[in-house]
Amino acid sequence: MVKLIGRSYAFFKSMATEENLKIAEKFLSKVEKAGEEILNKIDGLNETIVENTDKLCEVLEVDLLNMDSLNEIFDNYGSKKFESVAFLKGEYDKKRDKRVYFIQKLDRNKKPVTENEILCLYVNNIDPAIPQWFGDKEMVVISK
Repeated sequence: MVKLIGRSYAFFKSMATEENLKIAEKFLSKVEKAGEEILNKIDGLNETIVENTDKLCEVLEVDLLNMDSLNEIFDNYGSKKFESVAFLKGEYDKKRDKRVYFIQKLDRNKKPVTENEILCLYVNNIDPAIPQWFGDKEMVVISK
């Protein structure tokens, strides 16, 4: 074992010449530069993807969800031309410690006004009447 360690040490000592260290330094510098270029290209691609991808939904944080806040949301977000809304009860978000609801505006035929116009509401508090709308259902349709 001692002979093996001694031979390994002698080999690495013979390889660690000033010339070899300069070659290794140049190589590592090129690898580092190439890595930085790759990371910059990835960052640029991320921006391109975000710019060219439709949003799945508009996320809103709501402190108190009641009829007033719902009417404000209907007025201020999304299409102004709608006849009713689909109001969907989502799962409880444990990470945010908030209840989740989804809203999609519908035309007179109960079809989405626009496919990608969905509002996602993260709710802290809710008017007790709203959960009663749902009963045992997961979605209700609210007329304008």
